[in-house]
Order: sequence, then C-alpha cells, then structure tokens
Amino acid sequence: MRGRTSARGRPSARARLGAVAVVIAVVACLSGCSGGAIPTIAAATVQLDAAVQTASLALQQADADITFMPVAETTLENAITEVDDVSTQLSETPVQAGREADAKREATTALQDAAAALDDARTTLRAGEDLHDTVQQLQETAKRTAELRERWEPSS
Repeated sequence: MRGRTSARGRPSARARLGAVAVVIAVVACLSGCSGGAIPTIAAATVQLDAAVQTASLALQQADADITFMPVAETTLENAITEVDDVSTQLSETPVQAGREADAKREATTALQDAAAALDDARTTLRAGEDLHDTVQQLQETAKRTAELRERWEPSS
C-alpha cells in the first residue's frame, strides 16, 4: 500500500489522479455509448409524429363540423411550428455514417412529407375548400410518422 496513502491516511496525489482518470474514462465511455445522434433523432420523430397526429385530428374534426375553424387553424399553425422546430433540430444534429445517417435521412424525408402535407392543409383550410382529400392525405402522413416513431423511439 506504500505510495497510495499519505501519512494522514488520505489517498496520495498519485492515487487521487488515478481515480480521476478512471472516472473520466468511465464518463467518456458512457457518453460515447449513449447512442450518439439516435436519441436526438428519436426525440425528433416523436415530436414530428405528435404534430402530424394533432393536425390530422383537428382537420378530421373540422371536416365533420365537430370543431370551429379557428380552432383547426390554430392547431394546424401550432403543428407547422412544431415541424419547423423538428427541422431545425434535425439539421443541427451531426451524424456518423451508417445507422445514424440512415435514421437522419429517414426522419428528414418524413419531415419533408409532413411539412408539405401540413402546408397543403393550411392552403385548403384558408381557401375554405372541402377538407376530405386533405384529411386523407394527413391521415396517410400520420400513419407514416407513427411507423417512423415506433421504429426509432427507444422502448420503454
């Protein structure tokens, strides 16, 4: 035990330095093993799916005259804002080749489809046109975003 404790029974500077090195190595390993960009992309897919599902539901209710148009418009605008946030989040997420790049590419494609569907919905809603086709388009988009979320969302 010589060299590991001081005269007062405390660990020596060398022992403390070794312990610090071990802690740093463990933290580095844990942070490196946390999944990289996948958790961020998974969170983005959850947020994207929630936005599309909410917009889809609001337009279904508007089409069935269950809700007021201002409510549907506000809900749709909020969904568009959420999708914009997801777009920023994904664009700022660096990825490595392989699984991370595939996940980001898949999420980005779904994001672009969702943004287009929501934009079409906004145009239709503002024009006061029939919502039936728009509702169907949003339901199809919502189905795809739900499948994406299920694929990348960490299991509970």
